[in-house]
Amino acid sequence: MLRKGCPPDVVAYNILIDGLCQSNRGKEAFTLIFEMQNRGHLPDVITYNTLISAFCRTGEMNMVEKLLEEMATGNLKPDEVTYNTVIDGLCKAGDLSRAQSLLNRMLDAVTYNCLIDAHCKVGEMDKYFLNMKVAGIAPNVVTYNILIGSVQGKQT
Repeated sequence: MLRKGCPPDVVAYNILIDGLCQSNRGKEAFTLIFEMQNRGHLPDVITYNTLISAFCRTGEMNMVEKLLEEMATGNLKPDEVTYNTVIDGLCKAGDLSRAQSLLNRMLDAVTYNCLIDAHCKVGEMDKYFLNMKVAGIAPNVVTYNILIGSVQGKQT
């Protein structure tokens, strides 16, 4: 591409990184991040997800941790794909406590509200509300409306 006068952009780099990762050349793909940055392109969530997936497949969780740290340093927020990939990798590596910890970090009030609402409908009102509080996630107005609605429904 460079010889033809067409420098790669983030999408092109992501394609190269994915190809290397699919060929079990994750470490080589990892070095492309630095080349990207040197050429003025910042890796995006897709870049990191591709690398994280490759290192999870090979059980190199130390590299996964490094990539997550780089994401945080670069102000990139992991998405659902990132979290699910890392949780799967940790589970396959037998590190269930770290997988559970990451799951707790991933969940937010919206996720808990869905779970609370579903459990309220089957009579298990407090199950996820207590989990939410233990995880340090503050209930919001929607949470309380779900709980109040559940209590009101039981009184009729």
